[in-house]
Amino acid sequence: MKFNLSNKDLNHLIELLKINDTSMNISNMYLYYLLNEYNSINKKKIDFYTLKKGLSIEKAFYKSFLDVLEIEEDEDYQYANKMCNISNIKHLDPNKYLNNPYYQNIKVPETRIGKWNFQYDTYLPYEGFMYKDINVDPNTYAEQSNLGFFSTPFKYLTIAQNNNIWMCITPHEIETMEESIKEASGNIVVFGLGLGYYPYMISRKENVNKIIIIEKDKNAINLFKEYILPQFEHKEKIEVIQMDAFKFAKEMNNTSINYAFVDLWHNVDDGLPLYIEMKSIEKDINNIKFSYWIEDSLIGYLRRSLFTLIDEQADGSTSDHYLLEENYNDHLINRMYQVYKNVSINSIDDIRKILSKEDILKNLHLFK
Repeated sequence: MKFNLSNKDLNHLIELLKINDTSMNISNMYLYYLLNEYNSINKKKIDFYTLKKGLSIEKAFYKSFLDVLEIEEDEDYQYANKMCNISNIKHLDPNKYLNNPYYQNIKVPETRIGKWNFQYDTYLPYEGFMYKDINVDPNTYAEQSNLGFFSTPFKYLTIAQNNNIWMCITPHEIETMEESIKEASGNIVVFGLGLGYYPYMISRKENVNKIIIIEKDKNAINLFKEYILPQFEHKEKIEVIQMDAFKFAKEMNNTSINYAFVDLWHNVDDGLPLYIEMKSIEKDINNIKFSYWIEDSLIGYLRRSLFTLIDEQADGSTSDHYLLEENYNDHLINRMYQVYKNVSINSIDDIRKILSKEDILKNLHLFK
């Protein structure tokens, strides 16, 4: 990259880099909480703030959250809260999810087939979890996570592979698939089976005619066909094909399919290479709209890597810096360097263009 920024634009870039660092620090804070302190807030702590301090239950959880993580509300924290909206914590209504048609109609026993097993887990009262995908501020690119909790126990179905949770029907899954469920119509291909939540929900729509599910794991298919599919009201719409998702996708042109939903991963870390691979295939497919699970988080990860590249390039890193790779993130930044190394940065608008969702999607296939 070749930089020729005015002092004003350079200061603007420095601020954007600061906000990105803040977003990453806050993301790490949430990760620590979710891994280590998710069950540290209890009714006693909540009652202290609601009964003795007169706070709402959401404010009480927020204060307890800061207490558990030993966070002081100093100037740095106030800046982080302003950018990332940490205090926006939601007390969730369990009925919104318990009244979901899948929860109402699909009843699965705890059982095991091969390396897969159905089981039920429970969110404890005041156990925090992410209930939606991230929001990204369009002006600052600050990432805002959505932490929520129930005040009563909430039981949910999971499917585990070798005792590792692969898919579960939690508020997060329901919320993050909602828009793709609304969009679906006609003949749909679903990449990734999971617990069949997405196929079930779209099968109930009158404007959905056919649903082809692509899943490579035979045990997952057997579990679905034996315990879940028989409970579908419109099972006649469903066809399950045991096949590699990318192989099927490459053969999708000139078919009657008009919508594709891709859910081949269980988080951003394992999903990003798969997302980039499918997006690379998508660019050669005509007349099929693609939708990707947790796409905002995936694009957010890519934008973080672009911020790293921009910071390094503005600091004078040369091509030698982008020769070695110790992990996938190194590979990603090295590929990004090849894409943008000859780009001239003459204004903050040039930076914004590189960081925009549109430009990231346009160049995504080049990041492989």
